Amino acid sequence: MASDNPKSLGKSVEVKASNRPIKIAYVVPHDESSNSHALIDAVFYESYTRWAGAYTLIVPSTSNAFLDTTYEAWLKFFDPDFICTYVELEQDLIKKIDLLCSPIAFLKHEIRKSDSDNLDWRAFVPSWHDYFTPVSSMTTVQSPYAQRASFLRREMEDEITVITQYTHNSPSRVLSDNFGTAMDINMITHAIPGLFRTLCLVPQGLASNIIAGTQRCTSIMDIFSEISDGKALPIARLAMVHSEGIPRVEPYKWADTFNLFVGSTLLDRIHFWNARHFTPSYATPGTLILDSEVFNDEVFVSQLGLYLNKTNFFGQSSGPAKVAIRSYSHKEKELSSIRDKLSRHTYNSVFVANPFNAPAIPEKEELKDSYFRGATDTSTFKLTEDLNKLTAKEPSHFIFISPNFKGMVKGQWIVELDIQRHNNLSKYSNVVDNWVLPRRRKIVSAFTNNLGKVTLHHRLALLPGLEGTTFSDHFSNREYLYNLSLPSDEAFFKYLVLGFFRYPSDDLRTSVTTSSYQALSISDKGQNLRGVISMFENLSDAFEILTNKYWREVLRAGKEDSVKYLIFELNQLEGFLPNDRSMKEKLMKNLNLSDISKVSNFMKNNLTDTLECLIRINIFYQVHNWRCRYCGHTNSRSFDSMKIKNNCEICSKEYFAPIDLKWTYQLNEFVYRSLIKHSGLPVLWTIGFLQDQPMAGSFWYLPEVDLYEKDDDRDKKNEMDILCMLNGKFCAVEVKLSAFQFINNPAQADNFVKKINLIRPDIAMISFERYCEPEENVEATKAALIQTIDALRQRIDANIMLEKIVANDVPEFNDYPADLGFWGKRTSSIR
Repeated sequence: MASDNPKSLGKSVEVKASNRPIKIAYVVPHDESSNSHALIDAVFYESYTRWAGAYTLIVPSTSNAFLDTTYEAWLKFFDPDFICTYVELEQDLIKKIDLLCSPIAFLKHEIRKSDSDNLDWRAFVPSWHDYFTPVSSMTTVQSPYAQRASFLRREMEDEITVITQYTHNSPSRVLSDNFGTAMDINMITHAIPGLFRTLCLVPQGLASNIIAGTQRCTSIMDIFSEISDGKALPIARLAMVHSEGIPRVEPYKWADTFNLFVGSTLLDRIHFWNARHFTPSYATPGTLILDSEVFNDEVFVSQLGLYLNKTNFFGQSSGPAKVAIRSYSHKEKELSSIRDKLSRHTYNSVFVANPFNAPAIPEKEELKDSYFRGATDTSTFKLTEDLNKLTAKEPSHFIFISPNFKGMVKGQWIVELDIQRHNNLSKYSNVVDNWVLPRRRKIVSAFTNNLGKVTLHHRLALLPGLEGTTFSDHFSNREYLYNLSLPSDEAFFKYLVLGFFRYPSDDLRTSVTTSSYQALSISDKGQNLRGVISMFENLSDAFEILTNKYWREVLRAGKEDSVKYLIFELNQLEGFLPNDRSMKEKLMKNLNLSDISKVSNFMKNNLTDTLECLIRINIFYQVHNWRCRYCGHTNSRSFDSMKIKNNCEICSKEYFAPIDLKWTYQLNEFVYRSLIKHSGLPVLWTIGFLQDQPMAGSFWYLPEVDLYEKDDDRDKKNEMDILCMLNGKFCAVEVKLSAFQFINNPAQADNFVKKINLIRPDIAMISFERYCEPEENVEATKAALIQTIDALRQRIDANIMLEKIVANDVPEFNDYPADLGFWGKRTSSIR
């Protein structure tokens, strides 16, 4: 942060904070090997220990491409906070993933043992402790949402029973894949008296003196029976509930059926896991994966049928519930045989999915049409200072944890923030814009010292932490805090453009080297333009008045070197009003006037009303001029300083103001210099035009900035006319008066490319007021501009969009406005 001393904002801004689980995505290989299966074991194990971890996304990939290109859109939609890859990714894919979701951290798993062809699964368990300690899935154990209705009918004094396994090294993966075996990554799950008991699956013959759960069982069939009878909860269920903050796509074909995967290959396991993203969170895991051999055991198949009868309600409307059999390793004939065996033992309608080997990936259209409303666990508060230290409100499901177990609750979650802008630039008086942030990891530092990111919906998401401590049981009762700074617009763009952000050494994005500017300041011209805009109530008023066709012509008609310095008489100003019949007819229609003769009176009255308002805000000065009869000096007095008896500024001869005093109107020299001499008028038009777009949303900007490649060399600088945020997109805009001049000056194009590749906005724009001067060939200039833009696209980063704006192509720019800026009594009298 720039300062440790909070400053008053002079107002209050509203902040909405939403709690949600941490979202993690794993990039894994999809080759069939013992190591690949071991790392999937580790990913499953870790995911089940986390709150909402059952909805972790697994993305199969090679070093340079995902198994299916649709994973790109899904990864963007899922928007993970952290990514861990088990694949050695190439730089191009690292860049692509960062652009898709810009995670807080992007890490490669480092195996903690010597290389081996058959590593134990523990070598692949990811360690996140350097970045966060997640909220445990144990925190949902007392939530009524984790339990089926029949389970809630138990006696109040009864403890909940959670299913565990003695060791994860069992040759069977039925329990570990489908239901999970632990609620902590570092320790075995044992019963906690008063909170929950455990039913532990143990191997046959395990010695009785070995601690292995409150109760034991030796058959997976007993596990299915306990779950279906509502006597015990699987850990998977605890890792599913209260997951409204996780975006999930629910394709109808998948969500309307229970999905039974048959097979044990890597793709069977990956697609089984990801299919959970398609089923509602209230289901007791709506997917299962089983090896085909288990269907040769009729006792097991019978128990599976009972399980489906009691737990599956998918697709049940006027008929039986549905079970779709899927596989990526078996043929349809084999699956049909399994269907027949299972159908004999269940009331469910069991069928082989068509196609049965469709990958568990949402279709692009489903992702495009999906709507995620965000986390529902929200609170609202107000801030009055620019630097704040805040306590994070606990996730709402913590309320179900008994007070005597509160000390066991530890771990971090994500807080997403919707923050109002204290420097509000909204066009509407009753609307306050929010900070709609660009998807850049670096911009987080402008708002907080906590780890964070910008979400897909352009909100700030951060991890609250325990200040000055490491995470341990000793500190589990302390408050989770976060810092929140509200930067100035200038500070915001400095964080966004300049290159002082660095990723930690273990983050894969450190290998993606980029050059950046080292210093930024608003130029003298930018300060002047900002001053002109500040004379109005808002940017929108300055844009609509000063850049409309009438006032553009007036401003450009000002003469600095004339005897009457920037002076206009009223009849001169009236002379700029439209006088041809076609324009009057158009205005008559726009103004809904009954007679064309009223148009001239309307415009004159509206000019007087507008001029009066412009005088009040000092755009114009109302002055009286007289020429001294003695020395010949032309004197000027403003309305405020004019008296009945006045003295010449040179010879002091008296001048008595006549009763029929004639007033003239002098354009403010500062306004003239800023807009005309320094060519600020097309810059002002471009800024206003961008804000005025239908989908512009939250908008803020810096006008005309100086950019320095070296902080200690201020003589070498580049200029960028506009830096702005447009509904979450970072835009850099170069403004030129004429496209003809830009096309015929290769140095300007080279400089533009250099600046854009260093700034790296989402959108690069070139804005022109006109194609060329009247005497030049417009059509030839248009054709040449198209070629120039195409050539520029080849020279800037492929991830940067390039757009052009030509004011003369905008109809409103070329037409006289229906009113010149302000309506008063004179204007209204014509209506």
